[in-house]
Amino acid sequence: MTLTNHMLTGAIIGATVSSYWIAAPAALLSHIVLDVMPHYGFEGARERLRKTFTSFWFVMVFDAAFVALLLSLLAFTGRVELIVFAVIAASPDFIWIHMFRTGRFEDKPYRNLVLKFLKNIQQFESPKAIVVDIVYGIAAAYVLYSVV
Repeated sequence: MTLTNHMLTGAIIGATVSSYWIAAPAALLSHIVLDVMPHYGFEGARERLRKTFTSFWFVMVFDAAFVALLLSLLAFTGRVELIVFAVIAASPDFIWIHMFRTGRFEDKPYRNLVLKFLKNIQQFESPKAIVVDIVYGIAAAYVLYSVV
């Protein structure tokens, strides 16, 4: 899923679950649930990503813009805890930053167990699944709007 969808889900959990002690792990687990669903991404080695580099960065720039908009709107509500839960839900993706920075995607076996787990649950990742991300994002934005 896109970072926006993970953050929307975390904010919804933060807005609907009354206990922070339950909401925090639920937001973290929501990341895993969303990554099991079909979603936008690139299955395959670095060479395949190079071929689709432009579309990948196009989606990433739009995702970054939506993340900035979401964080701004959440800050505007005055409910800072929603930002915290949004970041918690997105946090497992932060492990990929090093992979993108260094350009080391799938050309070496994953030694880190967390990284291996996060990669293995994403069996339905494909560029065509952007439709699922868009539909989910619109629905999640509506739910968040309704509960905040």
